[in-house]
Amino acid sequence: MSTTYRTRTIVRITSFAIAILAVLSIFGFTNWKRAQAAERKLEYQYLKSIDDLGNYLDNIQNALTKTMYAGTEQTMTNLTSKLWRESGFAKECLAALPISTLNLEATYKYLSQLGDYAVSLSKKMSSGGTITEEERQNLVQMKEYASEFLQQVLITQDAIRTGSISFQEVSDDAKGVVAATNTNSHFSDGFAEFEEGFTSYPTLIYDGPFSDHILQKEPEMIKNLPEISKEEAKQYAAKACGLSAEQLQDDTDEEGNMPSYCFTGENINLAVTKKGGLLSYYIKNRTVETQEKSAEECIYIAENYLETLGIPTMKYTYYEIDNNVITVNFAHVEGDVTCYTDLAKVSVAMDNAEIVRYDARGYITNHLTRTDLIPKISREEAQQSLSPMLNVKQVQTVLIPSDGLNEVLTYEFDCYSEQDEHVLVYINAETGQEQQILILYTDENGTLTL
Repeated sequence: MSTTYRTRTIVRITSFAIAILAVLSIFGFTNWKRAQAAERKLEYQYLKSIDDLGNYLDNIQNALTKTMYAGTEQTMTNLTSKLWRESGFAKECLAALPISTLNLEATYKYLSQLGDYAVSLSKKMSSGGTITEEERQNLVQMKEYASEFLQQVLITQDAIRTGSISFQEVSDDAKGVVAATNTNSHFSDGFAEFEEGFTSYPTLIYDGPFSDHILQKEPEMIKNLPEISKEEAKQYAAKACGLSAEQLQDDTDEEGNMPSYCFTGENINLAVTKKGGLLSYYIKNRTVETQEKSAEECIYIAENYLETLGIPTMKYTYYEIDNNVITVNFAHVEGDVTCYTDLAKVSVAMDNAEIVRYDARGYITNHLTRTDLIPKISREEAQQSLSPMLNVKQVQTVLIPSDGLNEVLTYEFDCYSEQDEHVLVYINAETGQEQQILILYTDENGTLTL
């Protein structure tokens, strides 16, 4: 009897074990399939972004060619509008590609200046001026760079189609993984090569926010601050990214208009200014798969992060969500004036509310104590400049950048049109002139301004 009982017990245990193994196998296979599907979806997103980037660069090249030969104000206006739009879309595609480990500062500057420079020429023609030979030669060089950029993108596309770059390599590039035995080209190679080619790019001085005389401006916030040592900077950098100083390695220092000590860690890059010891940027490279945290929770986390860095007088303005990462934009507040010139950005992963990016370079460049933020006309006087088609919901006093190096004190009228369009109108608080108009589009991913 006992033998029979033991036999039944063994059979039951064996059956349960087999059942558990079967369940675990099914569970593991299901998770593997889900992971494979998510990986493939991400890869196709990368491929769509690079295809779109190629199309936008082709449009830019064609528009630049026509702009070189434009002789009338109307033609110039149409072409510059297209250049401004297409270069903006190209930057969005570039940001969506798995090349965040590269420093593509010159490439982003090029795309920013493309439309901006063309718009400045259009404004010049509309005010009765003419395009000089030097300005046309600048357009010729910009077109040559657009052609070279397009060729690099087409080479990458062809390498993917022929198998020289595999889906797995695209994914590995996104994670910063490089196989030691792999001798093929990598997804990021063409972009790195294009970045290194900006040796003869012209210096562009014009009336626009991306003019070289503005980009090379000495940062206001740190110009009179003392220098700190690299070890002091490393201690501060470690605190800012939640690591110990021993977990950070020295990287090549940045010079230019904002000299900084640079450090790296596991998937981390960050820089601290040599003067004053301020964190200028911080990047943590990782894929964020899900949205577990709400936008409100992440905005709160971003606000707290600024306070830990000693930047308390900041006001949340708007946010945008991309690939499950929310980027929150903050502006400095001086009394009752919001200074849009002093801008800092904090990006938060929406899976666990971790800070993954921080950029205070705009804030460090422009922030200073201002004593003359007093409007010369009243809100009521400024409102007389508004279109009768707009209904005002809210008014505040704000400081905005002009096209050049100046700042303009304005009234920001938050309005809705009869068609329920959300419109921001900026009226000069000294002259009553209409300074700028923005159209706001808001959805679950944040706010887009046009």
